Amino acid sequence: DPLLTDTELQQLEVPLNASMALLQSVMLMESGDKQKHRAFVDETLVALVLSLDSNAIDPTDPQQVSARSQELVEMIGFAAWQGEDVAIMESLIDELSQYVVLTDAMKSIYEGWMEYASGRYMAALTSFEKIAEKDQDTLTLLGMSLANERLGNKKDAARLWLKIVGKSPGDLIGIWARNQLEATLNTTIPRTE
Repeated sequence: DPLLTDTELQQLEVPLNASMALLQSVMLMESGDKQKHRAFVDETLVALVLSLDSNAIDPTDPQQVSARSQELVEMIGFAAWQGEDVAIMESLIDELSQYVVLTDAMKSIYEGWMEYASGRYMAALTSFEKIAEKDQDTLTLLGMSLANERLGNKKDAARLWLKIVGKSPGDLIGIWARNQLEATLNTTIPRTE
């Protein structure tokens, strides 16, 4: 939101909700304050990981297991989008595998994000492209678009951003992708309801 002042951006507190953390992180990312963004990401990851230890769940309760699995998927998504180090992502994925059986698609998604976080963008694309189109969620498309962008494949990145906008126009990733697409094409994309 360009209407937020620098003071308002600095007053953002580290949330313990990975989805909200992602929103705040994107706001800081777009503000251009790389130092504040980096500090926010570091503090948030520590807070998220510590919250897992302090909020133990009953592994025999399906609702608690489902909620924890969703929480871990969101944390992995947060770490992935921030290009966070592989060790943190691996520990979150290991934790997730205690609650759910990771499908081949999930393994390829996480492998792709770990390659991306390591700066191996071509390897990340290779991992993401192993995933059948029907199994590609918006986070996978985001990873593919970012890897393409880092490799200088602007057209491929733009096509993926358009796909993300079509899949989730009102979600955080969809709004971010729309902004990237508009900046790349130097035009305005019509908004749907």
